Amino acid sequence: MTELAPLKRDERNRIATLYEAGGSGVLDVYSRILVGPTRHPIAGDAVEWLQLVSRGLVAGENGHMILTERGRAEAQRVIASRTRECAS
Repeated sequence: MTELAPLKRDERNRIATLYEAGGSGVLDVYSRILVGPTRHPIAGDAVEWLQLVSRGLVAGENGHMILTERGRAEAQRVIASRTRECAS
């Protein structure tokens, strides 16, 4: 398997935000993921979400999106790096 290019900053932030919001949501007609009981939208467009799906970080069916194990691991790395940056 070939190695994928590193994630862009906005992709990393989108994965971390989805993780912090519970790891799943519903895709709306505006290509946002609506998460949580208040249906908070996570911005994005269809191409960005499909790129995350193609990398195996997000999976979906019938409009429901969820982080994969690989996506959760990446989100945890992003959050840990944020924590290290804040601590220093």
